[in-house]
Amino acid sequence: MNKRIKTILQFFIFLLLGIGIVWWIFHRMSDEQLAQCKNALLNANPYLIAAAFACGLLAHFIRALRWKLLMEPLGYHPKIANTYAAVLIGYLANLAFPRLGEVTRCGVLTKYEEIPFEKNFGTVIAERIFDTLCWLVLVVITVLIEFDRIYAYFKTTIIDTIVMKWQNSSNLKWLLVVGFIIACVIGFIFIKKVLSRNEKIKSFIEGLTSGLKAILNLKKKSTFFLYTILIWGCYSFTQYLGLLCVQETSHLTFWAALTCMSFGSFGFVLPTQGGLGGYHAIIPQVLKLYNIPEGIGLASAWVNWGVQQIAVVVGGFLSFIFLPIFNKNKQDVGA
Repeated sequence: MNKRIKTILQFFIFLLLGIGIVWWIFHRMSDEQLAQCKNALLNANPYLIAAAFACGLLAHFIRALRWKLLMEPLGYHPKIANTYAAVLIGYLANLAFPRLGEVTRCGVLTKYEEIPFEKNFGTVIAERIFDTLCWLVLVVITVLIEFDRIYAYFKTTIIDTIVMKWQNSSNLKWLLVVGFIIACVIGFIFIKKVLSRNEKIKSFIEGLTSGLKAILNLKKKSTFFLYTILIWGCYSFTQYLGLLCVQETSHLTFWAALTCMSFGSFGFVLPTQGGLGGYHAIIPQVLKLYNIPEGIGLASAWVNWGVQQIAVVVGGFLSFIFLPIFNKNKQDVGA
């Protein structure tokens, strides 16, 4: 199959998947819940939405500063304007084609700063793995702090339901057995597929090693960790501002925002544009921990998701426009 056609098909498949999940969410809601969602969105505080928007862009800027710091041990010192633009364009690419952002932002910086792509990509992979570890730590902290709420929710909605169905259905046991067998088969196929890509794995490991060495060789390790704390602080504060935007969730604490951010991130694992659908399915369930009606929870999800995506779209398109202008003199010299 032609690569371009395959890419276009992937775009529409992921988009349709996200739209399908959103349709399912709305379809299963009652008229009362939909009315709650609509009213909450119409009454959302525009000033706090603007503040959340600015905070999201600030997080991306600090990420650009941290990425620039990672390239210094490799002997490269790109302009912060180029680095920031590359980050925003990468997020924009992710919004169109999930998982393409890392490659795109490296390509942009390679074009305008003449930094070898492999070196760039290694720092990005290392950065992503480091952020994943930070997120896992955040999830653990959140679970420990909100353990009573989370356990009570899972016991009521999942554990008790499974136990009841187990007791009332002789077929459920066989379904679980079949499900386990299917999971094992899928796992075997996945492992076999991964092992068959030795060259790609080798290339990935080499890039990762280069990136990790960049972190280990940093002369400004304290600055790197400060940037990391500020990035996650901005993410958390953006989520908190999103809760404050909606009147019905404005009473919730900062810990509630951390819980939303920790578990809402699972929604972005789904390969849809910007986590479309997955994020909107998770956040209303998370907010049930705090006795927030599902309709209000969905409104909060749309506010937070919308702020993040609009920031990426606006910042990404402006970067596309101004990046060639910022580098006009350099291009003229190269010509």
